[in-house]
Amino acid sequence: MNKWLGIVISAVVVVAVSSVGAFADNSATINVTVSIAQEASISVTGGPVDFGTMKIGDSAVSTSAVVIKNDGSGSNQTYSLLLINPSGWTAVTTEPGVDQYRLSSAFDATGNVIWNPANHALTTSSQISTVTKFAGSETGTAVPYSADRHLYLKLETPSATSSSGSKTMQIVVTASVD
Repeated sequence: MNKWLGIVISAVVVVAVSSVGAFADNSATINVTVSIAQEASISVTGGPVDFGTMKIGDSAVSTSAVVIKNDGSGSNQTYSLLLINPSGWTAVTTEPGVDQYRLSSAFDATGNVIWNPANHALTTSSQISTVTKFAGSETGTAVPYSADRHLYLKLETPSATSSSGSKTMQIVVTASVD
């Protein structure tokens, strides 16, 4: 009987020790979440653009590009362009008349652009770059992180003006994360 009692006590001890081990093995899951804030950012080099002295009804293309670099947070960006008129002149997308001018822009690697007012003329309303809008050999759409775009300009002066002297137009370039 002592032999059986020893076996039963040993079995109870083994079961008790096994049960303690089962309760000691416990796990939990930790969730780790992060939200990436993509930031649109550009740097601009190569300006200001100076066309010098021009005649009435004349046109000229910039000889060098304004370089716009995507220096945002690692994502593609698309650029929008907006023109701010100088005092006394109004931007148009058609042939310039009295106190009217047309300023066009194109993203292009070399500046050898075939200018088309429908695709290149700037307005005082923000316009988003597309595969045709403001496009030359480059576009201002889906610009990869750290990539440069070269913006060339074409200025067409008024057919006549009552507001002579130096004029400064401003182009606002806005970057949006794709």
